[in-house]
Amino acid sequence: MVEINLSAEVRKLAEERGIPLEQVREVVQHGEETKEKLLLDDQTLAKKRIGTTTVYVVYRRAGEAIDVVTVYSHRMEEREVSDFVPDDVQPWRCGRCNKNVVRASMNVSYLGITRQAPAMACPDCGVGFFEEHIVNKTLCTAMCLFEKKRA
Repeated sequence: MVEINLSAEVRKLAEERGIPLEQVREVVQHGEETKEKLLLDDQTLAKKRIGTTTVYVVYRRAGEAIDVVTVYSHRMEEREVSDFVPDDVQPWRCGRCNKNVVRASMNVSYLGITRQAPAMACPDCGVGFFEEHIVNKTLCTAMCLFEKKRA
């Protein structure tokens, strides 16, 4: 089993966001095994749906260990990616295709409501990822609004 290192700051962030170390380990393992991940220089961004939550982990290899840079999550169900913008190439590369990802939209559903949100996606295999600021601002705000509307 790979050693997962979290600094005190990242450990506190994971705790505040309700993301247990075991889920961090699951996401890293999933990204490494399936290659469903993005690569940027020495960083890797992986994700995995665990129960009703999609957990994202940004990490770096440190020899045989993994150093976690940040963790974040959301409860929306990620669906299909569409509206690829081929000219808006991002520095991240797809772990499966080794192609740079581009800006796109991803449909997300929550409480029976489906909307689009800005994402990064591979133009070849179509795998999409949300950046941390999109999850923490856009998706979290939308979840709160949907919950209010439902109440």
